[in-house]
Amino acid sequence: MNRRSGFSLIELMVVISIIAILMALGSVSFTTAQKKARDAARRTDMKAMQDAFEQFFSVNGTYDICANMAVAPFSPQGLPTDPKPGWDAYDFDCSTNDYALCAHLENETGNADAVGNPPTYDNSGDEEWFCVQNQQ
Repeated sequence: MNRRSGFSLIELMVVISIIAILMALGSVSFTTAQKKARDAARRTDMKAMQDAFEQFFSVNGTYDICANMAVAPFSPQGLPTDPKPGWDAYDFDCSTNDYALCAHLENETGNADAVGNPPTYDNSGDEEWFCVQNQQ
């Protein structure tokens, strides 16, 4: 008897299909994890800027304009840059009495309605914004 050792074409195709399915699931999970991490960075940036703006207010008694509030010593790094290259997620709306800082999130639900849905933000359902506003 002459026996051949090895795998049949069908066995190889099944293994390759299983590997492809696992790779697809892994890439989706990895992409989702990246989006969540960038959203967490955006939320942290907004909280840090809120702290800087409140420090500016306690020293100057006004919120003035956004550009003035982002200078040292209140925010040594200046205004934040988005963690995703080419994604312009940050938006600021300032006056002498109040401000709203918002970040466009990729993967999570925002709170734009909770802060009065500032008029410069389109919260029509296709965009999710995380916003902070003045505490004074």
